[in-house]
Parts: sequence; C-alpha cells; structure tokens
Amino acid sequence: MNTSETPATTHPVTIRQSEPGDFPGIRSLLDQMPQWQTAAQRLPYSRGLVSVDGHGRVGGWLAGHHHSYAWASVSGYDMPEDWRCSFVEWLLVDKDWRSAGIGGALMERFALESSEAGRDTIIVSPQAGDDEQALLKFYYRLGYRRTVSGHVHRGPHGQQEHTPLPEDEMEAMSRTVSPTEAAELEEIMRRYRGSLGL
Repeated sequence: MNTSETPATTHPVTIRQSEPGDFPGIRSLLDQMPQWQTAAQRLPYSRGLVSVDGHGRVGGWLAGHHHSYAWASVSGYDMPEDWRCSFVEWLLVDKDWRSAGIGGALMERFALESSEAGRDTIIVSPQAGDDEQALLKFYYRLGYRRTVSGHVHRGPHGQQEHTPLPEDEMEAMSRTVSPTEAAELEEIMRRYRGSLGL
C-alpha cells in the first residue's frame, strides 16, 4: 500500500484497489471530463485502483487489466497471437489534486501489478482533450514512448524511439509540466526502478 503527503490534502493518500463505496467518487472524477460522459456509462466499475485521502475522498482512479491484445493496434509489434500486455483504460485525477504526484503513483502501482502478472509491456491510449499534450509529457517522464498510432507504451517491444510531435506541440508541452511535478515524477520512477532491483 502506498501512502504519501500531497499539497492537495493535509491527509495521507493511499493507493488501493477500488471498492463499491468508491463509485460515487469515481463518478465525480468523470463529471470533470464531459467529453467522456457517453463512454462513462459503460464503465467497468468492478476493477481499478483509487487514490483516497484520510476521509475516503477519491482523488484519482486508474482502470486497466493485464490480459490485453492492445499491442495489435500499436505500430512495430510482431508478437505471437497469444501474447498479452497490460493496458490502461482510464487514468483520472481530480482537478484539485493534479500536479501532486497522484497520477504517477497510480501508474507506479499498476506497473508493479503488471510485473507481478508476468507482463513485460504496458500500453496506454492517452486521451485528454485540450490537455493531451501535457498528458503525453507526463507519460514520457514515466518512460513511455509514443508511436505513430498515438498510443504510448513501455517495455522491450515495439519501436524504441518516440514518434516526434510537431515542433510547436513539443514547445507547448514543455510549458505544461512544472519543475516540482517533474521532480516528483523522477522520484516516482526512481522508487519504481528500485522496486524492480534496477
């Protein structure tokens, strides 16, 4: 169980498996993303990771699984038919908790579970509307690579270099991550590598 202090709350934040009582909090996160409301009606609430504070308030939610064939949609993969990867379906952080390390902590916990499930690759299809550039920068900091298809992935397979974004998009992305957030993400990655003995 991961616990850490964040600027968004004076209470410890815990990363754990979601429970039925977390669903109203998860719904409030989705309410902050109106462009996803149609898809939200089909949400698989039975699984996921949540970040909760000492009062049980849900500040972040990650839904994903470790038996995906998502790699087939990603450029550069030529794998056996039965090979599977981990796939992040949803990663949402409350607007009041953003830039506090919550998203990185959820991704770190998911990566540990992916390793425990015997998977060596994680694939994400980032969609964040106007914030998509900042989200790509977030994933780059966590060691993910962008492909021509628009997915990001981390692992030994597929292309090893980023598919570059146009120059103006890269410049816009560099302005969206604060030095504090960058330092927090670097620390998350340092702890994650340490947990794997790297």
